[in-house]
Amino acid sequence: MSAESKKEEELYQNVACPVCYQTGAEKRIVPTKIIPTEDGPIIVSPFVQGRLLPVSYAHCLHCNTDFDPKTGVIRHAEVSMIADPLSDPLLE
Repeated sequence: MSAESKKEEELYQNVACPVCYQTGAEKRIVPTKIIPTEDGPIIVSPFVQGRLLPVSYAHCLHCNTDFDPKTGVIRHAEVSMIADPLSDPLLE
């Protein structure tokens, strides 16, 4: 296992979910997309030039929220899990 993959693995294990605030997430790879166009299909791959590991996101094992582990930007969350921002315990 490379140093970069070890570092990323630690990030996913220790990142706190932006919705439920619990640590521990599963690494998920962004799926390949095929976009049909008039000139032929465009394939969008999770592998990017200059990056050793594929583009991925975190999946919270507690509340099933998908988010970027580095920025905390939410990709997908259950509607019932999204709380009123004014009742956020981290703001108290």
